[in-house]
Amino acid sequence: MKLIIYENPPEVFAAAEKIMLEMVSKLSADKQAMFDLASIGPLAGKIAIFTPTSDCVSTLFDFIVSQNPEIENPEAVALISVGKKAVPTGLPFWIVDDSVLPTDKSTRNNWGLPAGLGDADGVGNLSNEFE
Repeated sequence: MKLIIYENPPEVFAAAEKIMLEMVSKLSADKQAMFDLASIGPLAGKIAIFTPTSDCVSTLFDFIVSQNPEIENPEAVALISVGKKAVPTGLPFWIVDDSVLPTDKSTRNNWGLPAGLGDADGVGNLSNEFE
């Protein structure tokens, strides 16, 4: 299975933590206890994993092939289109096979980008449209 991965920048988590703290501070004490705000910060600098649905990829694949039957590797083009839309603006992303990720999911919060990925496959785009 193909996945899209990117690294979570610390500034995104700082902003998210600030918003969460503001929201939680408005709750009653018993409801505040339900939120583990300590878990937000440690994820900064770790990877985010996006798994496109097969329906999404196949629909884009069909569209790409219908528009340009000569295109090489339409599945990769479809995945890059999804990555540009799904990944935050300006962040590089890589399309990888799920086998490059660690199998021990209990250490998931410590995962970083795998070594040897090479150049990014794309960069998150401001547009909300598929290219």
